[in-house]
Amino acid sequence: MRMGIATAAGVAAMLTSVPASGAQDLPSLTHYSIVSFMDLREGVSAQPFAEAWAEVSHLVRQEDGIPTLVRLEGGLENAGSTDPLDLPADYLAITRFAGETEARAFLAAADGHESYTRLRGMIATEVSVLTTVPPGNQAPVFSSEQTRPRPAFLLVNPIDMQEDERANRVLEYSAAAFPLVMDRGVRFTAPFTTVEVLRGTTGMDVLYITDWPDLATFHGVHSDPRWLEVVPMRNEGVRALSDLRGYVVSTPGH
Repeated sequence: MRMGIATAAGVAAMLTSVPASGAQDLPSLTHYSIVSFMDLREGVSAQPFAEAWAEVSHLVRQEDGIPTLVRLEGGLENAGSTDPLDLPADYLAITRFAGETEARAFLAAADGHESYTRLRGMIATEVSVLTTVPPGNQAPVFSSEQTRPRPAFLLVNPIDMQEDERANRVLEYSAAAFPLVMDRGVRFTAPFTTVEVLRGTTGMDVLYITDWPDLATFHGVHSDPRWLEVVPMRNEGVRALSDLRGYVVSTPGH
Protein backbone atom coordinates (compact mmCIF):
# COMPACT_ATOMS: atom_id res chain seq x y z
CA MET A 1 0.00 0.00 0.00
CA ARG A 2 1.22 3.48 -0.78
CA MET A 3 2.27 5.55 2.21
CA GLY A 4 0.06 8.29 0.80
CA ILE A 5 -3.08 6.18 0.93
CA ALA A 6 -2.31 5.07 4.49
CA THR A 7 -1.96 8.70 5.53
CA ALA A 8 -5.13 9.59 3.65
CA ALA A 9 -6.92 7.16 5.95
CA GLY A 10 -5.27 8.94 8.89
CA VAL A 11 -6.58 12.30 7.68
CA ALA A 12 -9.99 10.69 7.27
CA ALA A 13 -9.89 9.37 10.83
CA MET A 14 -8.99 12.82 12.12
CA LEU A 15 -11.81 14.47 10.22
CA THR A 16 -14.28 11.95 11.61
CA SER A 17 -14.17 13.92 14.85
CA VAL A 18 -14.83 17.22 13.08
CA PRO A 19 -18.55 18.07 13.32
CA ALA A 20 -20.25 18.31 9.91
CA SER A 21 -23.61 19.99 9.47
CA GLY A 22 -26.71 18.28 8.13
CA ALA A 23 -26.53 14.95 9.93
CA GLN A 24 -28.37 12.37 7.85
CA ASP A 25 -26.21 9.31 8.55
CA LEU A 26 -25.93 6.28 10.72
CA PRO A 27 -22.55 6.75 12.46
CA SER A 28 -21.78 3.01 12.35
CA LEU A 29 -21.74 2.88 8.53
CA THR A 30 -18.80 3.23 6.20
CA HIS A 31 -20.17 5.19 3.25
CA TYR A 32 -19.05 4.79 -0.34
CA SER A 33 -19.34 7.51 -2.95
CA ILE A 34 -18.71 7.85 -6.65
CA VAL A 35 -16.90 11.16 -7.11
CA SER A 36 -16.74 12.53 -10.67
CA PHE A 37 -14.87 15.57 -11.98
CA MET A 38 -16.30 16.65 -15.34
CA ASP A 39 -15.63 19.08 -18.17
CA LEU A 40 -18.56 19.72 -20.51
CA ARG A 41 -18.22 19.51 -24.27
CA GLU A 42 -17.93 22.81 -26.11
CA GLY A 43 -21.36 24.28 -26.77
CA VAL A 44 -23.17 22.36 -24.01
CA SER A 45 -25.03 24.83 -21.80
CA ALA A 46 -25.96 24.48 -18.16
CA GLN A 47 -29.68 23.94 -18.74
CA PRO A 48 -29.64 20.69 -20.76
CA PHE A 49 -26.88 19.39 -18.53
CA ALA A 50 -28.98 20.15 -15.43
CA GLU A 51 -31.96 18.35 -16.98
CA ALA A 52 -29.87 15.27 -17.76
CA TRP A 53 -28.41 15.40 -14.23
CA ALA A 54 -31.91 15.45 -12.73
CA GLU A 55 -32.74 12.24 -14.62
CA VAL A 56 -29.57 10.54 -13.43
CA SER A 57 -30.24 11.75 -9.88
CA HIS A 58 -33.49 9.81 -10.06
CA LEU A 59 -31.51 6.66 -10.91
CA VAL A 60 -29.23 7.30 -7.95
CA ARG A 61 -32.18 7.54 -5.57
CA GLN A 62 -33.56 4.25 -6.91
CA GLU A 63 -30.44 2.63 -5.47
CA ASP A 64 -30.93 4.51 -2.17
CA GLY A 65 -28.11 6.87 -3.09
CA ILE A 66 -27.86 10.61 -2.42
CA PRO A 67 -26.64 12.83 -5.28
CA THR A 68 -24.92 16.22 -5.03
CA LEU A 69 -23.79 18.41 -7.92
CA VAL A 70 -21.22 21.20 -7.49
CA ARG A 71 -20.28 23.86 -10.06
CA LEU A 72 -16.51 24.26 -10.11
CA GLU A 73 -14.30 27.21 -10.96
CA GLY A 74 -10.56 27.59 -11.31
CA GLY A 75 -8.09 27.58 -8.47
CA LEU A 76 -8.06 30.23 -5.77
CA GLU A 77 -5.16 32.50 -5.01
CA ASN A 78 -3.28 32.42 -1.69
CA ALA A 79 -4.21 28.84 -0.92
CA GLY A 80 -0.62 27.66 -1.17
CA SER A 81 -1.11 25.22 -4.04
CA THR A 82 1.99 25.25 -6.25
CA ASP A 83 1.65 21.91 -8.08
CA PRO A 84 -2.04 21.36 -8.85
CA LEU A 85 -3.57 18.05 -9.87
CA ASP A 86 -4.82 18.21 -13.46
CA LEU A 87 -8.51 17.42 -13.10
CA PRO A 88 -11.56 18.39 -15.19
CA ALA A 89 -13.11 21.39 -13.49
CA ASP A 90 -16.59 22.29 -14.74
CA TYR A 91 -18.62 20.16 -12.34
CA LEU A 92 -18.10 17.82 -9.40
CA ALA A 93 -20.74 15.12 -8.95
CA ILE A 94 -20.88 13.13 -5.71
CA THR A 95 -23.25 10.21 -5.33
CA ARG A 96 -23.27 8.68 -1.87
CA PHE A 97 -24.26 5.11 -1.10
CA ALA A 98 -24.48 3.09 2.10
CA GLY A 99 -21.94 0.55 0.83
CA GLU A 100 -19.78 -0.58 -2.05
CA THR A 101 -22.41 -3.08 -3.24
CA GLU A 102 -24.98 -0.29 -3.67
CA ALA A 103 -22.48 1.90 -5.49
CA ARG A 104 -21.62 -0.83 -7.96
CA ALA A 105 -25.30 -1.70 -8.41
CA PHE A 106 -25.93 1.89 -9.47
CA LEU A 107 -23.09 1.74 -12.00
CA ALA A 108 -24.43 -1.49 -13.47
CA ALA A 109 -27.93 -0.02 -13.76
CA ALA A 110 -26.85 3.38 -15.04
CA ASP A 111 -24.41 2.28 -17.74
CA GLY A 112 -27.22 0.88 -19.85
CA HIS A 113 -29.75 3.63 -19.13
CA GLU A 114 -30.66 6.21 -21.76
CA SER A 115 -30.53 9.21 -19.40
CA TYR A 116 -27.04 8.26 -18.17
CA THR A 117 -25.84 7.80 -21.74
CA ARG A 118 -27.23 11.25 -22.59
CA LEU A 119 -25.47 12.83 -19.61
CA ARG A 120 -22.12 11.26 -20.46
CA GLY A 121 -22.53 12.41 -24.06
CA MET A 122 -22.37 16.01 -22.79
CA ILE A 123 -19.05 15.44 -21.04
CA ALA A 124 -15.75 15.95 -22.86
CA THR A 125 -13.50 14.77 -20.03
CA GLU A 126 -14.40 12.80 -16.91
CA VAL A 127 -12.51 11.40 -13.95
CA SER A 128 -14.65 9.15 -11.75
CA VAL A 129 -13.40 7.59 -8.54
CA LEU A 130 -14.97 5.13 -6.12
CA THR A 131 -14.22 6.46 -2.64
CA THR A 132 -14.92 5.56 0.94
CA VAL A 133 -15.88 7.76 3.90
CA PRO A 134 -15.14 6.56 7.44
CA PRO A 135 -17.82 5.59 9.97
CA GLY A 136 -19.22 8.46 12.01
CA ASN A 137 -18.76 11.11 9.35
CA GLN A 138 -21.88 12.96 8.34
CA ALA A 139 -20.93 14.07 4.84
CA PRO A 140 -21.01 13.96 1.86
CA VAL A 141 -24.55 15.27 2.15
CA PHE A 142 -23.96 18.97 1.60
CA SER A 143 -26.32 21.03 3.72
CA SER A 144 -25.02 24.50 2.93
CA GLU A 145 -28.21 25.41 1.05
CA GLN A 146 -30.18 24.73 4.21
CA THR A 147 -27.78 26.30 6.69
CA ARG A 148 -26.49 29.26 4.66
CA PRO A 149 -28.94 31.29 2.55
CA ARG A 150 -26.15 32.08 0.09
CA PRO A 151 -23.08 29.93 0.73
CA ALA A 152 -20.02 31.78 -0.50
CA PHE A 153 -18.27 28.72 -1.84
CA LEU A 154 -16.93 25.28 -1.21
CA LEU A 155 -13.16 24.79 -1.30
CA VAL A 156 -12.49 21.49 -3.08
CA ASN A 157 -9.07 19.95 -2.31
CA PRO A 158 -8.02 16.78 -4.17
CA ILE A 159 -4.62 15.70 -2.80
CA ASP A 160 -1.87 13.38 -4.05
CA MET A 161 0.22 12.34 -1.04
CA GLN A 162 3.95 11.71 -0.92
CA GLU A 163 4.83 8.01 -1.04
CA ASP A 164 7.16 8.00 1.97
CA GLU A 165 7.15 9.19 5.59
CA ARG A 166 6.84 12.81 4.44
CA ALA A 167 3.13 12.13 3.97
CA ASN A 168 2.76 12.19 7.77
CA ARG A 169 3.40 15.94 7.64
CA VAL A 170 -0.14 16.32 6.36
CA LEU A 171 -1.45 14.95 9.65
CA GLU A 172 0.70 17.44 11.57
CA TYR A 173 -0.60 20.26 9.40
CA SER A 174 -4.20 19.10 9.87
CA ALA A 175 -3.90 19.02 13.65
CA ALA A 176 -2.57 22.59 13.67
CA ALA A 177 -4.68 24.16 10.92
CA PHE A 178 -8.15 22.68 11.36
CA PRO A 179 -8.92 24.42 14.69
CA LEU A 180 -7.78 27.73 13.18
CA VAL A 181 -10.11 27.28 10.22
CA MET A 182 -13.07 26.07 12.26
CA ASP A 183 -12.81 29.04 14.62
CA ARG A 184 -13.69 31.23 11.63
CA GLY A 185 -16.94 29.36 10.94
CA VAL A 186 -15.69 27.05 8.20
CA ARG A 187 -17.47 23.69 8.01
CA PHE A 188 -15.81 20.43 6.98
CA THR A 189 -17.43 17.70 4.95
CA ALA A 190 -16.22 14.13 5.02
CA PRO A 191 -12.83 13.17 3.62
CA PHE A 192 -13.10 10.89 0.61
CA THR A 193 -10.36 8.23 0.36
CA THR A 194 -9.71 6.70 -3.08
CA VAL A 195 -10.67 3.05 -3.47
CA GLU A 196 -10.64 2.65 -7.26
CA VAL A 197 -10.39 4.94 -10.28
CA LEU A 198 -13.39 4.08 -12.46
CA ARG A 199 -12.84 6.42 -15.41
CA GLY A 200 -9.91 8.56 -16.48
CA THR A 201 -6.70 8.94 -14.51
CA THR A 202 -5.92 10.73 -11.27
CA GLY A 203 -3.30 10.64 -8.54
CA MET A 204 -5.88 11.70 -5.95
CA ASP A 205 -5.44 9.84 -2.67
CA VAL A 206 -7.87 11.90 -0.63
CA LEU A 207 -10.43 14.63 -1.29
CA TYR A 208 -11.81 16.96 1.34
CA ILE A 209 -14.21 19.84 0.95
CA THR A 210 -14.80 22.85 3.20
CA ASP A 211 -17.80 25.20 3.25
CA TRP A 212 -16.70 28.85 3.68
CA PRO A 213 -19.01 31.62 4.95
CA ASP A 214 -17.53 34.28 2.65
CA LEU A 215 -14.50 35.20 0.56
CA ALA A 216 -13.14 37.52 3.26
CA THR A 217 -12.89 34.55 5.63
CA PHE A 218 -10.93 32.60 3.04
CA HIS A 219 -8.43 35.42 2.51
CA GLY A 220 -8.27 36.01 6.27
CA VAL A 221 -7.23 32.42 6.97
CA HIS A 222 -4.68 32.27 4.17
CA SER A 223 -3.02 35.50 5.26
CA ASP A 224 -3.06 34.62 8.97
CA PRO A 225 0.53 34.28 10.30
CA ARG A 226 -0.50 31.14 12.19
CA TRP A 227 -1.64 29.44 8.96
CA LEU A 228 1.42 30.65 7.06
CA GLU A 229 3.58 29.09 9.77
CA VAL A 230 2.05 25.59 9.46
CA VAL A 231 1.24 25.34 5.73
CA PRO A 232 4.81 24.25 4.85
CA MET A 233 4.01 20.98 6.67
CA ARG A 234 1.19 20.34 4.20
CA ASN A 235 3.32 21.23 1.22
CA GLU A 236 6.04 18.81 2.36
CA GLY A 237 3.51 16.00 2.68
CA VAL A 238 1.84 16.26 -0.72
CA ARG A 239 3.08 15.71 -4.25
CA ALA A 240 0.19 17.68 -5.77
CA LEU A 241 -2.80 19.62 -4.44
CA SER A 242 -5.59 21.50 -6.21
CA ASP A 243 -7.60 24.36 -4.72
CA LEU A 244 -10.90 24.59 -6.61
CA ARG A 245 -13.81 26.87 -5.84
CA GLY A 246 -17.25 25.29 -6.03
CA TYR A 247 -20.92 26.17 -5.61
CA VAL A 248 -23.69 23.73 -4.71
CA VAL A 249 -26.05 23.32 -7.65
CA SER A 250 -28.21 20.46 -6.48
CA THR A 251 -28.58 18.81 -3.08
CA PRO A 252 -31.11 16.34 -1.64
CA GLY A 253 -34.55 17.92 -1.55
CA HIS A 254 -33.58 20.76 -3.91
